[in-house]
Amino acid sequence: ANHRLTAHLGLCVPRETSTGWPPACGIRVGDEWRCWEEGRVMIFDDSFEHEVRNDGASTRVVLLIRFWHPSLHSESLRQKTLAQIEADLAAAQRLRLLPPLAPAFSEPGPELEDHLLGIGGGACARCGASAEGADLELDEKLGRVTLVARCCGHIVF
Repeated sequence: ANHRLTAHLGLCVPRETSTGWPPACGIRVGDEWRCWEEGRVMIFDDSFEHEVRNDGASTRVVLLIRFWHPSLHSESLRQKTLAQIEADLAAAQRLRLLPPLAPAFSEPGPELEDHLLGIGGGACARCGASAEGADLELDEKLGRVTLVARCCGHIVF
């Protein structure tokens, strides 16, 4: 998603040239290669695949600035987009703990993730046992993942 754009200002750009293409010092965005120029700004959408290269002998220095995409012209649009980015990131991080589920199951939320990471742990709310652990189970009736205490079978979440 192109929520932001990136600007590169060429500060120190090698003058070496290569006889072939792609250039010895340049940036590729999508299928297009460009070369930096000192004192000039290049703006691109970094949601596209991109790479930079400098095969020359001297150092390349560019000032990198990222800013909101112009289509996000109001604060409310930016906040809505930022909330979606944060939700997408949280969902991606949950995949570290839980595999993707079948479409019939609702994806677990941050509360289950907190339990799995040990936040809010401690004694079982039903029987008082501590450090017994819990297991994840797929509850087909509820269509969701449950966390079941090993001590007494209490559904923790």
